[in-house]
Order: sequence, then C-alpha cells, then structure tokens
Amino acid sequence: MEVDNMTDMELVHILWDYMRLNQKLEKCDCIIGLGCMDLTVAEVVADLYLAGYADKIIFSGGYGKKTKIWSEPEAEKFAKVAIDKGVPKEKIYIENKSINTSENFQFVKAMIEEERMDVHSCIFVGRPYGEKRIATYFKKLCQNIKE
Repeated sequence: MEVDNMTDMELVHILWDYMRLNQKLEKCDCIIGLGCMDLTVAEVVADLYLAGYADKIIFSGGYGKKTKIWSEPEAEKFAKVAIDKGVPKEKIYIENKSINTSENFQFVKAMIEEERMDVHSCIFVGRPYGEKRIATYFKKLCQNIKE
C-alpha cells in the first residue's frame, strides 16, 4: 500500500478499521461497561440494556490516569449516566477498584463468581479502538463466559 498520497484521515480510517472487530450483537446475560474518561461508553451500555440485550449491567472502573480528577470512580459515574437514561439502579453492579483493563477483567470475573451471578455470555463496551485489546483480555481471563 502506498501511503505517500493518502490523507491523514484515510490513514486514520485504515488504523480504525484494523482495530475494530465488528462483532454482531446478540442478547446475553450481562453488559459490561469498561471505565474510561468517555461517558459515551456508559450511554451505549444503557442504550443496549434499554434495547433488551441483557437484564443486568456491570460497570467496571476506579480512578484511572485521566480520571483521577473526578470526584467519584469511573464505574459510579457511569452508573449515574445509565440511571439518568432510565436503567433501574437495582440492575447495575459496580466494580470501582480497577485502574486498568487487566484489572477490569480480573475484578469483574471475581465479582461474578463471588455474587454467584448467572453470567454465561456478555457484551463488553469500551472505546472502539480498544476492541482487539479487550477481546484478548477477555479470552485470557474469562474463558468460561461466552463473549
């Protein structure tokens, strides 16, 4: 591929397309929102819940590098966004100690096991450019749960 004649946006689209998995959405047991500074993630999780893709939500995220400035952990801030969109509070579980993607998965997996949640399939929602990284962590840490 010759990149000399491509615009910056064309190059960004190539990278963006490479990082995305374009997986088909299917109903599942749980929607898991991975914390970050982008509140759109919480909005997408809420929209998926309200559209009937799952009957429970887990938000995962403590204080990351960029969200240390917030007055509350990412997961709690995300939960407020979802509740404001109409998700019942009792359908939301919060993991608010993780500070990176690896810990998101470790702590969510531990929560599912400790709470004896009936979770065999899930949708993970994060920033779109992180799909491959999220899928890799998921396969490593959550082998008994269908993605």
